[in-house]
Order: sequence, then structure tokens, then C-alpha cells
Amino acid sequence: MWKYSSGSWSDNLGTAQKGNTSTYVYANITNFSSVFAPMSSSAPSVGTVNMDEDPIILSPCSNKTVYCWSNVGDDDGWDDIENIIAVFYDKEDTVSSCSENNTNCYINDSCSTSGSGDTRTVNCSFSLTYYANPSNWTCNISAVDTSGNVGHNHENNTINELIATNVSEEIIYFSMKPLEYSNETNTSVHNCGNVDINILLNGTDFSCKPGTTCTKQVIGVGNISYTNTTGTDYTNLTSSPVLSDLIIDRTLSNEGSSQKLYWRGYAPSGTLGIYNGTIGFFSQKRS
Repeated sequence: MWKYSSGSWSDNLGTAQKGNTSTYVYANITNFSSVFAPMSSSAPSVGTVNMDEDPIILSPCSNKTVYCWSNVGDDDGWDDIENIIAVFYDKEDTVSSCSENNTNCYINDSCSTSGSGDTRTVNCSFSLTYYANPSNWTCNISAVDTSGNVGHNHENNTINELIATNVSEEIIYFSMKPLEYSNETNTSVHNCGNVDINILLNGTDFSCKPGTTCTKQVIGVGNISYTNTTGTDYTNLTSSPVLSDLIIDRTLSNEGSSQKLYWRGYAPSGTLGIYNGTIGFFSQKRS
């Protein structure tokens, strides 16, 4: 037991004994107002974090929604949980406290919940742009209670490289007389992925359009030429894919990234009619 004497407390009274009237219990109650014993608050718990796809394959030139979910609970009751936030981030490039952007950090502070009781399922979605970093990513789910206690858990994932292009004009028209070149036309080629790319080109011979009359049945593919600098340095198209000089950097914003290719056709001697053919666009990661 404790004794208060001369302004200090000491534990020197030994053990009280039955029938021993000389043994007392002392307590200092000078200026006593109140005594309380605060109960400790339990931190929320976040179970195993899951994702619906691993690795993640992004959608060319559009967004893709992925989901991250877990069972979240609190021994002090579900109503003690004040906030739940999920962060999906490129762990090679940033940290879980990152600022939201489309390349390395996505945040959801309005995740949906389902179930009842003190533990419920929390499902968090992220709309990923096609140019999100190809890297190792982490989904971290955190729950904060009214006392400021935090529980969290995470799951690692991978976003794959996306190599993709889109050509704005599906049909290219050439109009020319025999032994003349056509006027120059152009196509816009868009980088629809998350890496820098080179463009390869090929084509087919141009054949007489069915149901029409032509003086020649075929115009060779080499009569179509291209350049990435308007009006100069044309290269003849071939049947096998050939690496062009066109380089399109990966975009880092919704403005996108594209470059133009310029085209012209040539009509050999004695050519008359309407001809159809195919021009192929291919992309590869820039080395």
C-alpha cells in the first residue's frame, strides 16, 4: 500500500493484517476533483487485399477500371470507422502518400461497402489511363477510426507495357493522271500505349476495284510512298513491314501524343481506273 507523508508518496506500509489495528491505508485526497481510467481504442483491421486482375493489361487509347477489395472491421464497432481510403500507386516511382495523377498514383476515398456487422467488405475502383506507368504497383487500403488509429494492408500488382497505335484516317485517297504523282495527303498516327514507339509500314499491291473497268489489273505497292517530313524524302512502300523514321513518344497527359505521316501515289504509264489496296501500320517499343 502507499502512504502520503511530507509531500510525497511511499510504498512502505507492508501488508495489512487481519486484526492489526496499527496498520492503516492512507490516501491523499487534498484538492480531489475526479479520477478516470480511459479505455483503449482498437485500431481497425484490414484483411487480405485482393485485385481482380494481375497483371493488368491496359486498354489502348481509353481507360480501364480495376478493383481492389478487402474485409475491413473494428472491434469497437463499424460506426467507429471514420474514413477508408485506397491508394493504387507505382511503388518503383512514388509512395503511398502520393498526390493523385494519371501516371503513377490513383486515389479512391469513396469506396463502396457491403455486408453488415463490425466487419464489412470494402471495394475500391480505379479508372486507369492507357498511359499509366508500366511497372510494379501496390494497392494499399487504410481505415481510420474516430480516435485516429489506423489499420492498413496492401497487395502488389504489375501493369504491363502497352504497345498500341491508332490511325485517324481509315481510308487514304490518291487521285492522279498517268505518269504523275498525286497531291500529298496525310494521316495522324496516335500512340495508344504507355511506352515510346517506332512505326513500321507495309502495304499490298493495289488491284482494280471489283465491278469497274481498269486498263491495268494491278498497281504495284511501290507506287505509294511516304515521309514524316512534308514534301520531301519520300520512301516507297513495300510488302514487308519496314521501320519508318516516325517516332511517337508516350503521352503523360490526356492530350495524347501523335505524329503525322505524309503520302503520295504515282500512276504508271497507261493506268486508268479505280484501284483498292491496303496500307499496314505497326508499332514496336522504341529501343
